[in-house]
Amino acid sequence: MSRCPVCDSRKGKRPCRIAGAPVCSACCGATRSAAECAACGWYVPPRRDYDALPRCTTDEMDESDELDGISFPIEAAVCSLDRERRFTMLDSQAIAIFELLIDLYVFGDPEEAVAGRVRELGCQSVLDIVRRELAGCDPEKVAKVLGVVRLVACRRNRGGRSHMNVLQEYNGAFLWSGIGLRRYPDGREVASGRMPPDPDDPEFQKLLDDLRARDIEFVLRTSTEVRGFDPE
Repeated sequence: MSRCPVCDSRKGKRPCRIAGAPVCSACCGATRSAAECAACGWYVPPRRDYDALPRCTTDEMDESDELDGISFPIEAAVCSLDRERRFTMLDSQAIAIFELLIDLYVFGDPEEAVAGRVRELGCQSVLDIVRRELAGCDPEKVAKVLGVVRLVACRRNRGGRSHMNVLQEYNGAFLWSGIGLRRYPDGREVASGRMPPDPDDPEFQKLLDDLRARDIEFVLRTSTEVRGFDPE
């Protein structure tokens, strides 16, 4: 057995893609990186203290349209995935997705490093929506919003769907930027949110036509008025 090419003192036992030869366990732990080693069977991601991350307060979230505009696509994307799964997602699964997003947007992990977790959680659609909707947002504010989004989910988690039920009722599945399809405890569904800057966008009009065809009520706000559709 050859010596470790890093320290040149201990025996190299673990195949290493960085060194190009087997390295010892000590050098394996000292030189590993998420970008290079995520696919390696010896790689163990570092434990992270998510509770210690800086975050917005709930009052700041309530008072800021900008922060709400960051939190909405994060939670709405998770609600969309829950809807696809026929409202069976547990709070613990949502928290795991929020932590994955924190690893990407706060700790800066490359997507290759979390690819296995994305497949396990089946949440690629969440990442796609968040990436598109948060493009250009202030990274520091995104980090603080993710921190409070996760914290609130953890506080509500009782082993079931307490938090997911709240998200479905007050946020809803992602339909359009700022618009979610809410689901109430009695089964009623309402599309609610902000009217987009260009309400004549053909794709947006197509969405409204689809809601009407499905007899789904919608209530959309502008700065001066509320527009809606009530199938009754």
